[in-house]
Amino acid sequence: MAVPGAYDVAPPGILGRRGVAFYKTTVSTTGAPGLLYLAACSFYCRVFVDDQYIGEHRAGGYQPFWLAVPASHQKTRNLLVIVDNRFNKTLAPTHTGGDFWEYGGITRNVLWHERPAAVYMKQIETFTLDAHKSLMRLHVVLGNTSMARQTTHVNVSLSWDSGPQTRSMRLAVDSKKLRAVINQEAVPNGTLWSPKTP
Repeated sequence: MAVPGAYDVAPPGILGRRGVAFYKTTVSTTGAPGLLYLAACSFYCRVFVDDQYIGEHRAGGYQPFWLAVPASHQKTRNLLVIVDNRFNKTLAPTHTGGDFWEYGGITRNVLWHERPAAVYMKQIETFTLDAHKSLMRLHVVLGNTSMARQTTHVNVSLSWDSGPQTRSMRLAVDSKKLRAVINQEAVPNGTLWSPKTP
């Protein structure tokens, strides 16, 4: 069955099939650790990579979720997602009957992201210090936990609104919080956001 795809589609007024479905495929990778993103899987699903259990999802519906995929010496990885659309208060607590429920199956995209072996920038957290002076505090959150804990410094280059690079700096890494901090940075030509000028 193609993904996205629901296995319990039926004409209006007819209850679709209830039961378990298996979605299986192979993925070509470098063998690096990764993150598996399922944008929607309902009602309940269990996920296996290379016959190893990596996680489950009980929220169902259109609730996306991420699962960590361990590294492997294999370049071709086997992905198996087992989906159960039966009404069950334990496995699918948000789907216990009623007059509406989502289709069963993998009903949105599935993405496999490979994480680099080195430390990488996972996200930037921004905190406004002074809105009128366009002053911000930035937290550079690092990914790859085991490598990040061994990293003492990172080099960061800033640019704003796809403009030219404003400056580069070397920042100390907090190995417990896995982040580097820019305590104060002025945003060039910063303006306050409003509904009229988003």
